[in-house]
Amino acid sequence: MDHEDMKDLKLIVERLNRPPFSMSLTLVTFHNKSPFERLQLVNDVFAYLDPKMKKDLRDEGQDVYGTRMLEFLLGTINYKPATMDIAAFTEQFLRGSPDVLYPVLFWMMDQLDVLKKRSYLARFLTTIEVPEEMFADTTVVGLYQEYKALQAEFKEIHKTIDRERLGSLKPSELEAEIEQLTQEREQLQAKLAGLKERVSTQPQYANVNFAEVLETTHSLRKAQEEEAKLYQSIQEEKYKKARAEQLYQQTKHKLKDLEDSDISHANPQKILARLRDDVRKLRAASEAKLGDEIRKREKILHELEDVVSSEPMSEDQVTSLSIEVSELQRVCEDLTNKRDRLHSAADGKIGFYRERVAAVEKKKEKLQDQLEELEEEKRDAENDLKQLAADLKSLEVGGEKPKTDAEMKAYMKELTKKTAKYKEMKTELQVGRDEIGVLSRTQDILKNKLDNLQEFNEDLEKERGVQGALGVQGELEAVSSQKADIDNTKGQTLDQISRIVADITSTLKQRKNKLAPQIKELRSIRNKFEEVEAVYLKKKKQHDNIALGLESERMGLEKEVEDNVLGIQEEESAYHFLNCLSTITQVRLDQMSQELSYQVGDERLNSEHKSYKEMYERSITAQEDAAKRLRQEKVKVKESHGDHVNQRSMFLDLRKVMECKMKMQAEQAKKEDLAADSLVFGGADVLEINQGM
Repeated sequence: MDHEDMKDLKLIVERLNRPPFSMSLTLVTFHNKSPFERLQLVNDVFAYLDPKMKKDLRDEGQDVYGTRMLEFLLGTINYKPATMDIAAFTEQFLRGSPDVLYPVLFWMMDQLDVLKKRSYLARFLTTIEVPEEMFADTTVVGLYQEYKALQAEFKEIHKTIDRERLGSLKPSELEAEIEQLTQEREQLQAKLAGLKERVSTQPQYANVNFAEVLETTHSLRKAQEEEAKLYQSIQEEKYKKARAEQLYQQTKHKLKDLEDSDISHANPQKILARLRDDVRKLRAASEAKLGDEIRKREKILHELEDVVSSEPMSEDQVTSLSIEVSELQRVCEDLTNKRDRLHSAADGKIGFYRERVAAVEKKKEKLQDQLEELEEEKRDAENDLKQLAADLKSLEVGGEKPKTDAEMKAYMKELTKKTAKYKEMKTELQVGRDEIGVLSRTQDILKNKLDNLQEFNEDLEKERGVQGALGVQGELEAVSSQKADIDNTKGQTLDQISRIVADITSTLKQRKNKLAPQIKELRSIRNKFEEVEAVYLKKKKQHDNIALGLESERMGLEKEVEDNVLGIQEEESAYHFLNCLSTITQVRLDQMSQELSYQVGDERLNSEHKSYKEMYERSITAQEDAAKRLRQEKVKVKESHGDHVNQRSMFLDLRKVMECKMKMQAEQAKKEDLAADSLVFGGADVLEINQGM
């Protein structure tokens, strides 16, 4: 399985896991399904497109569901197999081959809405095939024309509705579409920028003619699209050819059956007599049924007339009759109960399932109540958790949540180390300060004893060759004084930090003591929530199992009802077909009766013909005479055709010669006119009057 196939499978599984299917599949479970399960899965998708396809394949034979599913796939939603002919496709489809079913599922998942609309339209726009012999009846022709007109009207109405739907988009849909298009544009711009940067920076693309590459890829894409269209057209033509061959074989078999039957060799009189007998029997049966119905209605009418014409009843009579009616109703109820008991005894399985369904319904209601209570408790617990979370958030300091026990212990340990280090440094600082004080006192004493210490020191520096050492010492003392000030500032800062740490520690202890009962309550609520959730999941599992069983039984009952409805529809269709045949036969019998009366009696069909036979014989004679006359004319035309062709050719040549002569005469006349004009040059206009006139 290549990468493209894996992407197709992922798309199929993703679409099947969404509503309206919600199958909760994985790639592994989907791929490990048996061929029959794959067919059932395809049928479930068909059922979404058309509810009439909702069936359990286990209740049908392979021929039945295979024909039904293939007609829906190839006919109703118009699926075209892309890699094989119809026969091979049908065989692989019935086997449940993944090579056939996976492309079908991918094709349907990719355009579910379009196929659902196509399935809906197929119910109204599929042409009903009517036998040609039924078009002899004007009623059938009128109904068929009305049916076609209604189809055309439905098409126009549906197109109008689609245009209205497409033209009236909701603002929310437009905003969502605009947002999606904006995101796609940004993604494309980012991809294009990345490609441009890669092309401009990498040396292997320096000498590439991208215009030529773009034109080549464009041509390749067009060629691939043309190839796909041609392949699709070839497949469609193969499908049409297969359908035409199938129709030809069916017509051939029908013709052979007709030739082998007794009808093709029977005498028309016998066929007519047989049809008359059938019509007579049908008429007798209909009259008998109609007579029974009339007699029943007349009986009811007589009873009502008797009631109306009888004397009005007294109140006592009405009361006695009401009592009698109540007694009869009670007897009917007893008989009905007895019948139900007999039926339940005769069919213990149905009674068992009815009792089971009733018990399951009661249990389901009880579990539903428990489920609602558990959900209410769950909502209360969630609200408590939200309240505790809000309380914890209000106790945050600087955007940080209160520390846990482990974090608090680590923090206190680190704080203890820093406090010890602070005390040690503070002791050292105090020792330095004391030493500085002693030295300063000593310096003051010495300065008081020796007023001329500065001069003495300078003389001493000159004497020993270290002139300026006293100034350096003064600078060092100034630096030492500055250092003492800085150390004093550091000490004050450390004292302030110590006080802040003490305050934080005190605040943390207070808030921890305040949160302790709430944390304890939260733990108990969490435990209670876990217990409630476990009970809820257990009850939900039981509810799902019971619902699955009930759903299976409901589907079985629905299938039985659908089968009964289909049977009724088939019987109604057969009845209407026979009724139409009976009407056609009756019309033909009426024509034959009229023909018999025309031939035996004095009645006439019209002013020109006495009977249908005479009209048809005259028409046949006229057609034979016309055919004979046309054959004679054909012989004459055939005999004189060659001479006529030669004569026409000669006339054409003669016409060309005459046209050439006329052209030459015209040119000659033109030349003579030019010559006459050239002779009258420089003369005068002269008016001559003939005296003889």
